[in-house]
Amino acid sequence: MTGSRSFSDERPQVEHLVKRRKGGVAGEVKDLRLDIEDAFCRLEGELDSFLEIQDDGVVLHTGKTRLNFAGAGVLLSLDGGDPLKVNVVIPGTGGSATSGALVRTFDFNAYPSYVDIGTVVAGTTIERVSLEIETPFDNSLGLSVGDDVLTTRLMEVEMNYPECDNVYKASSGYLYAADTIVRLYFHGATPPTVGEGRVIVYIA
Repeated sequence: MTGSRSFSDERPQVEHLVKRRKGGVAGEVKDLRLDIEDAFCRLEGELDSFLEIQDDGVVLHTGKTRLNFAGAGVLLSLDGGDPLKVNVVIPGTGGSATSGALVRTFDFNAYPSYVDIGTVVAGTTIERVSLEIETPFDNSLGLSVGDDVLTTRLMEVEMNYPECDNVYKASSGYLYAADTIVRLYFHGATPPTVGEGRVIVYIA
């Protein structure tokens, strides 16, 4: 049997105490070490089964692995409905969510249209919105976050200043009754020639 990852390479300080297996102190010491080794093997097998990697509910991997999330702005959040679940959001991926957050990067090239941040599933509540201006916009550009029914529902134009690199936050608490695409909207008569940022919609 293959030894445990955690215990099998450990050696006794006094070798002669474990050379014989039957009888006396040596037998008891060796039996205890073998019991500990067996317990470690079983425990490691149990722990390996706890890790499961999913992509929108589809299982990609189970068992021991090492995760390394590279890149600026990768967001981790505990799932509100499952304390053993961690949601990972990669900037710019959008998607849909019932908990965690939706993240989208954007720049001046999207003007005069809008930027899809992602789909909010029916019955979920928007906790807050964070707008991060990384490169200031020019030409008096205005930004808002909302949906096609009300473009300023989650963040009004007056709540941020895109001509300054800063982080702007707005509390919401709005409950969506139907699946809805939330978007970042541009406001202004003159097209911007520079500017980029990131918007995060946090789902309660």
